Amino acid sequence: MKSGTIWGRFGVFTLPILAGACLGLDQELVFEGLPADTVTFLSVSSGDAHACGITDLAEVYCWGANSAGQLGTGDQTFRVIPRPALIETLEFDSVSAGGSLSCGVTEDDVAYCWGANESGQIGAGVTSSAIDAEPVAVTGGLLFKAIGAGGRHACGLTPDNQAYCWGYTEGGRLGNGMSEGDSWPLPDSVHGDERFRVLEVGAAHNCGLTAGGEAYCWGSNSFGQLGNEGTVNAA
Repeated sequence: MKSGTIWGRFGVFTLPILAGACLGLDQELVFEGLPADTVTFLSVSSGDAHACGITDLAEVYCWGANSAGQLGTGDQTFRVIPRPALIETLEFDSVSAGGSLSCGVTEDDVAYCWGANESGQIGAGVTSSAIDAEPVAVTGGLLFKAIGAGGRHACGLTPDNQAYCWGYTEGGRLGNGMSEGDSWPLPDSVHGDERFRVLEVGAAHNCGLTAGGEAYCWGSNSFGQLGNEGTVNAA
């Protein structure tokens, strides 16, 4: 059995690398020729079939499925070892891996997304069946302190704790009153006066936590995932 050591925010982790594990079939953890124990991850996010992480150098690395360009490597080749996203001169604070897209926020609070965009989920202001395999800045001029990539949508928190979402509207997942399954490629504010200190984005629903500890959820509710004693969607 082979193993690799990852230095993370909460300490040192030695991970066995098995056939079929996260990094691929019996693959060594290699970052452009660097030994595994010299790479420091500050955060990591797992999506449907891919994952991304932020290094101590504020770089984005992704690995796994890449059919929609969700690794940000400029192609659609799946990767069994982490590879850097094609983001030159940008330094990232956070990254989120979703369904077939990924999103991140730079140290300057600018949001970028990459991957599938058939529903406008990368927030570029347009919908397209073409693959955006390189990071694209979210349009609208908004600054974000946090971002989450969902199934076919994404949401972010501005520095004043207001939530914005964009992408597929089905089930009300954008929280802007739309729920008919249309595409909304521009960030739109979530209805209501609530401000959130934490925002979590799911496949088709989202939840936010206020400074006072109140939880709010919106979107698909077919399994009661909104926690409101029912199964009716909330837009």
